[in-house]
Amino acid sequence: MPWAQRGPPKNKGQKAAPPTGDFQCLEGKTFVITGVLDSLERDECADYIKMHGGRVVGSVSGKVTHAVVGDDAGERKLKYISEKGVTSLTEDELFALVKSASENPETREPKKPEPKKVTKSTPTKAVTS
Repeated sequence: MPWAQRGPPKNKGQKAAPPTGDFQCLEGKTFVITGVLDSLERDECADYIKMHGGRVVGSVSGKVTHAVVGDDAGERKLKYISEKGVTSLTEDELFALVKSASENPETREPKKPEPKKVTKSTPTKAVTS
């Protein structure tokens, strides 16, 4: 079913507000969202992930660490998620991940150091005496 024809989340407005956690508890994790979630629109889910330090992308790649999967998820995206060994989560499992990572900071992925920028230096003349 094309995404434009999908309905709203089946429990929109019927669940308690998603738990808030440490604002960086998802740092180092990259998410893809697919399908119709239980209570959040996809853009709300993306905002929730970003609010907690995660990154959201539109397609599955080698950099994706987690997939938030709802009803009517695309078959091709599910296949890529499985092939790449990406951790699949429901909306509720995402909430539990935020709660757990906030309560247990040691379970978070360590921040990777930024690569050093290589700058070209101009050759200098050797001073001779």
